[in-house]
Amino acid sequence: MIGLQYTVSTPDMDPKLEIFFDNKKFYAWYAWIFPHDKSIAVGCVADPRKIPSRKLKENFHLWLEEKGIDISNAKYDSYPISYDYRGLKFGNIFLVGEAAGMASGFTGEGIYQSLVSGKTVAEMIMNKNYSSKDFEAVIKYNAIQERIMNVLLKAGPLSNVFHELIVMILNNKYFKAKINKGFS
Repeated sequence: MIGLQYTVSTPDMDPKLEIFFDNKKFYAWYAWIFPHDKSIAVGCVADPRKIPSRKLKENFHLWLEEKGIDISNAKYDSYPISYDYRGLKFGNIFLVGEAAGMASGFTGEGIYQSLVSGKTVAEMIMNKNYSSKDFEAVIKYNAIQERIMNVLLKAGPLSNVFHELIVMILNNKYFKAKINKGFS
């Protein structure tokens, strides 16, 4: 995937964390506003195999204009996010984190996946028969997110409804507890 982000100074504002779903601009993915002390990180993420990077950037700039976000003095960043997991061990070479494609293809997040894959590889080096329930849970979690992403891609204009449903489900006490249990 590719992430695009601007850091915008906001000395006189008290911004809130916001996530925006707009399938016409970001397909199955999203844009965000993450508040910091005196700035916001405003960005978006998508898979360039599904939406070309140039089109994503155009759509992102349209979205920024619609939101009234001035990026004239902002710092721009762009970064790849690897989510195409194919394994950890390749002969005597081990990969972890994003090098192993451990990030989520839906959200782009991957810190927890990186930590678990690093610990798993360390244990595998010391014990060739080692298997990790935590690592298996991460693989299962990423697979679920990939299925969600594929449904959203196929849903087209209905994906905004699915996004809202996903947010409602994730805020449900039962599902929240299951997710937290799986990652703690």
